Amino acid sequence: METTLVWRDRAELVVLYDESDSFWGGENSLSDPIVGDYLPLVRRDPHFARLIEMFFALCRQGDQPEPEFVEGIGIALASRTLAHARSRGVSSREARSGLPLDTVDEIAKYIDENPHDAIPTTDLARKAGLSPDHFARRFKITTKMSPKQFVLRRRMEKVRELLSTGNYNVTQAGQEVGFHDPSHLNRCFRNVFGCSPMTVLKAALVAPGDN
Repeated sequence: METTLVWRDRAELVVLYDESDSFWGGENSLSDPIVGDYLPLVRRDPHFARLIEMFFALCRQGDQPEPEFVEGIGIALASRTLAHARSRGVSSREARSGLPLDTVDEIAKYIDENPHDAIPTTDLARKAGLSPDHFARRFKITTKMSPKQFVLRRRMEKVRELLSTGNYNVTQAGQEVGFHDPSHLNRCFRNVFGCSPMTVLKAALVAPGDN
């Protein structure tokens, strides 16, 4: 749909509007729209907090940021919100079969503490005390991602964090998480955030007072 962005000093509400039959109609439709704040979703999905921090950082910029970057964050927020909304129909038995959030936090911490290492699913499963297949299934129920996707996302989030300081160039930020091929880093970053690492760096360098 055609949209118009009026950039203001602050954003207080994000509205996702979808009038297609595929979303509101049929056996998988929602009984009501999503109303309220993001706090319940943040508690279920730690990546929401990071995305929202990025959104607020953009809103604090004096100048309107590049449309590509805004669109990337918007798509990421929308896709994860809709994914959680559609998951309401999952049975309580299946929902309970996911991993405890403290286990996911421990795994995230382990990934962050070993940024240069190739981390196979077997290592993560061992930390959770589960077989690799059982771990991967339960992990995906909780995070909506495979272990491999989760590792990649954590590392791309670290790259974004470093670039957002304005103190690292793209190559340096990539090397901090074990990516020595800028082309590979660029592809992975785009797959996760929908924009290039350079776009994040440029936004950090032009944002007044952030550094």
